[in-house]
Amino acid sequence: MAPRASARPRLARVARGVVIASLCAVARAANLTQIASPFADVDARTVEFITPAAHASSAPSALSTIAYVLGARTISALTLTTSPVTLTTIATLDEDATPCEGLFAYESARDGVAAGNRARLAVTCAGTNSLLIYGVDGDGTRATKARQIHAVKNATRIAEPTDVVVVNGTLAFVASRAHARVVFVKLDPNENDAPTITGSTYQLSGIDKIQLGPYDRQTLRTMSGMTRRVTTLKYTSAGTMQLVGSVKDSRLESASGACVGVGGGERAYTYVVTPTLNGGTFSIFNSSTYGAPEYLNGVHAGRLAPNEPSDGFELAPAANRDLSGARDVSVHGTTAYVAAKSIGAIVVVDITDPNVPVVLEKARSSALAGVDRVVASPDGVFVVAAVNATDDGANATIVIASKDDTAIAKHGAYTGAKKRRRLFSSSKVHFPNANYDYDVKTKVATPTRYRVKLPKGYDGNRKEPYDALICVPGEAGFGPREGKVSLTSSVAKKKWNDAKDVILVELAFNTPTWLNDSASMNHESYLLKVVLPHFLAAHNVGKMSLLGFGSGAYGALSLLMRRPTAFHAVIAADVPILGGFKMIERAWGREDLEREANWGSWNEAFPQDDDWTPYDVTTIARDAWVRDHLNATELSRIALIPGSKTANELGDFARQLEAAGVAHDVIEGFESVDIHHEGEWIDAALGWLAPRLA
Repeated sequence: MAPRASARPRLARVARGVVIASLCAVARAANLTQIASPFADVDARTVEFITPAAHASSAPSALSTIAYVLGARTISALTLTTSPVTLTTIATLDEDATPCEGLFAYESARDGVAAGNRARLAVTCAGTNSLLIYGVDGDGTRATKARQIHAVKNATRIAEPTDVVVVNGTLAFVASRAHARVVFVKLDPNENDAPTITGSTYQLSGIDKIQLGPYDRQTLRTMSGMTRRVTTLKYTSAGTMQLVGSVKDSRLESASGACVGVGGGERAYTYVVTPTLNGGTFSIFNSSTYGAPEYLNGVHAGRLAPNEPSDGFELAPAANRDLSGARDVSVHGTTAYVAAKSIGAIVVVDITDPNVPVVLEKARSSALAGVDRVVASPDGVFVVAAVNATDDGANATIVIASKDDTAIAKHGAYTGAKKRRRLFSSSKVHFPNANYDYDVKTKVATPTRYRVKLPKGYDGNRKEPYDALICVPGEAGFGPREGKVSLTSSVAKKKWNDAKDVILVELAFNTPTWLNDSASMNHESYLLKVVLPHFLAAHNVGKMSLLGFGSGAYGALSLLMRRPTAFHAVIAADVPILGGFKMIERAWGREDLEREANWGSWNEAFPQDDDWTPYDVTTIARDAWVRDHLNATELSRIALIPGSKTANELGDFARQLEAAGVAHDVIEGFESVDIHHEGEWIDAALGWLAPRLA
């Protein structure tokens, strides 16, 4: 057969337009690389940088380049600006206070303190009911010694203090696990008088961690894994506290790590990780308003617990096995770093849109096996991890990573680290999440999945973005079945995407699709609000074109016509324009709806007339705004490929397009062929699209 294209008229460009902003506005995080050599056999329970939100000036200072490592019996300083990086023990903790596990680093508010001596460390020791305050000596870029300024020991009013935060060097708020309270401790701004445990407390149902919210809002954020709660409290300059809001959620069960952000930004969200829930879960709660924190979204590893049956949950949205054993989290800007203990990796999650977190990559090496603590520096340059820090009786390893080119060049990449970048290989099926409140104990299914085939030599940082071809089958799933291959496999076999530098994306729906929303399905909105932002966040993408087959071709055609500013071109093959009812013979006296149509899913997708109207391409084609946008390019943006089942319908539709003045091409030569996912029409379709690529 010799396919040929018939040209159609074109009209002038117009200025009016509607764009889908969320599809193109998601940034990609840079690659994370392990640098310098790890420090082994270290006494380490937790690692902290100075918190900018602890005082009025929220900008990171020179002291923020020093990470403080609290062990059971010592305090060490990790100086990151020197080459090589140094780890120095700066204090030995009092024996009658140890072991200790809670640490908060801040700058002193006392006037007259030299710049090199402003760093302060608040330490909690749950076993001895102790709160210790240390002053750090140094030159501003290097810590040399930590001196104990004050110590409160065996204080039952702060029984089992697991965590602490300090505001302006004068207000300390201690998390008392035994009392399930936040206890206010008054600090002398001149550091002469001992800390005073006041009568100001706030009773909670449970507490493990406490963190500072935005400085200007004077809020605290608490988290309890036992009672599954995130709570926001407001404090005053006198240390009194009142409830802003609290939420109880099953996704917080046994939570082990939480972060509101290490920089001085808005700190509007709470990020929580749970190692055992579904194999490892990363959750985001919106704490930006004065009220109860609201669960937004999350990603999980896909199993209910180690060595347990999956119970079908690997088919739930946002499953990503890299989060296995997620033990801790740290957030800087739009990037979250998760310590995935089970796989020995720091996992990078893009949180540009908190409603759609995207796992981008991971830094993984033998040195990170067992990682359970992670913290990013306030300037976002460094990420410090502690390995085996929560294992009783074991010394830890300190690992340093960075995504800053200058830092990597200065310290050198650690050659013992085997880095495995996540580039969404074609063999992996992804399950992006949505704005739904899923019950983790229930088997749920996502309406849309997708898989990606990258061209050879793909470069995520290439200046010129790649074109993407999104393949939309009509049947449910990807295939193959009944001896047929999937649509993407047919295109990939041509090696066309390698030659043309095109990213192939194939969608799979849970039911046969017309790419619509109705009372019975949400395929269109899930694609636009979830799948495409998820895909774009992880790939270097420019123009997006659509290749559809059967009812999927109808959905692709309708999508382009209704959103001509978001998609570039469409190839619609074997399109049942009128649902497959027109020009099909029937027995005498039988009504159309009394028999099975070629596309029986039409009735399920559009159960009411009002469901069909917004997607009726014969009506959409007559809209002047649509026509002008579709005619605004030199080459037509619509190609129709009629097969034996749709030749009559597509012929009628092509005549309607011509009457409406809408530019289009008809690729002829297949009218007598019962086309399916593979065949010569694929070559003709790709040949039509080639000159329209960037």
